[in-house]
Amino acid sequence: MDLLYYESPPAVQFLHCIDNTVSGGASFFADAFYAANQIRSTNEIVFNSLCTFPVTHHYDNGDYHYHFTRPTVTLEPPNESYASKRRRIDSMSWAPPFQAPFELDQNGALVQDSPLFRQYLAAAKYLDSLIQAPQNQYELTLKEGECAIFMNRRVLHARRKFDPSSGKRWLQGAYIDVDAFRSKFRTLMTKFRHQESPAPGGHYSYLKD
Repeated sequence: MDLLYYESPPAVQFLHCIDNTVSGGASFFADAFYAANQIRSTNEIVFNSLCTFPVTHHYDNGDYHYHFTRPTVTLEPPNESYASKRRRIDSMSWAPPFQAPFELDQNGALVQDSPLFRQYLAAAKYLDSLIQAPQNQYELTLKEGECAIFMNRRVLHARRKFDPSSGKRWLQGAYIDVDAFRSKFRTLMTKFRHQESPAPGGHYSYLKD
């Protein structure tokens, strides 16, 4: 996931293929919600560790030093209307290359000596094993003119290695924030709901991550 060291990381990411004639370089994606819910269905204690243990991401380079801390899994806020239902996952934060070192906990003790840290470490390894499982990944070689669009706080992305001497590769990335995305969705839904009726027994619902 990108830019998790921001207080408000972008919600939607675009990968637009301008040119891709190299050998290799396929993009691959994994649904982090699916992986986390697999853990939730088998071990609530491990899942709770992902929801509560603070993890810091940072970017420290030259004149820039971004830094933000949040749990790996963020649940939807409690809602009285759904008090009897289990809270769904709202967003996730998973970007090991940009994780800051674990050093001290809130009491000033070494994190490595904390049982909560060891519990989180086991939970993170379990989550990573599910993300890395081939059956939980989708691979796509983008062609010129194609654009992959996905939720940055849900879908993990990476690429396979490629041979730069075999051709050209140019993928242009862009982001939009969740407020702009949901605003446009609502206006389009309002516009087109008058032109098309849902199937019998069906209903309209707002798009959720």
